[in-house]
Amino acid sequence: MTINWLLIGVVALNLIFSTICDVFAKYWGITNNQNWLYAGLAINLLTVFFYMYSIRLGGLAITTSVILLITIAISVVLGFFFFHEQVSTSQWVGIGVGFLAIILISGIFIPSR
Repeated sequence: MTINWLLIGVVALNLIFSTICDVFAKYWGITNNQNWLYAGLAINLLTVFFYMYSIRLGGLAITTSVILLITIAISVVLGFFFFHEQVSTSQWVGIGVGFLAIILISGIFIPSR
């Protein structure tokens, strides 16, 4: 199994910019400062670009599933630790299942044939 480092790098950039946009959206929500909205919209253009490029490199089904699951997990962790949002036990279990799904979907332990 060969590792596509370009795809991993593009996905990582997508996740970084997506996370920044999520934080900006939260700040816009709690401060009602329009500057957070405009900054988030500008950064979101980069997020969309890297998302689309990752699909070009890795395909739609697997790449999108992995990106969305990791994005959800990052958002929950940020919300819990930095914004002190409540996360129930069942929601933490869901995040854990999401990480398991990422491992299974990506084929890390059981490569596709």
